[in-house]
Amino acid sequence: MSGHWRSTLSCLISVLWAAGRYAWTTLGVAGGGEVQGQQYTKKQCYVRALEIDPQLSNAWTTLGVAGGGEVQGQQYTKKQCYVRALEIDPQNSHAWHNLGTVGGGEVQGQQYTKKQCYVRALEIDPQNSNAWFNLGTQGGGEVQGQQYTKKQCY
Repeated sequence: MSGHWRSTLSCLISVLWAAGRYAWTTLGVAGGGEVQGQQYTKKQCYVRALEIDPQLSNAWTTLGVAGGGEVQGQQYTKKQCYVRALEIDPQNSHAWHNLGTVGGGEVQGQQYTKKQCYVRALEIDPQNSNAWFNLGTQGGGEVQGQQYTKKQCY
């Protein structure tokens, strides 16, 4: 680990108890670390953030990326994490994209296919290159009223 990251992690660790939820999520994104003598994996950091504030959409998204996990005694799959993130923040482009990668799912009573998830991600963030690529794997589609071929998506 470079000196820059080591000092960044030290700063994050020193504010964890004061800043709480956001610092835990950020520490998880950095790969985890040691806090007050205890080592935390990235997944444990996301879980800790959600135990502090279960309304953190980004923490649910990153927990899904980490494979899901147990939060407040309930086990969540990757898909359930992404759905939970979208119930909290329907404008979370990354959660829409990731929900598509696990086959789509039901969000707030509406079923979405993989392709619909990628389109939704792109309507929120047209710069989401992963969503463009995956829309291409679905043969292309319509985004914000414009039709895109498979080739145009790539």
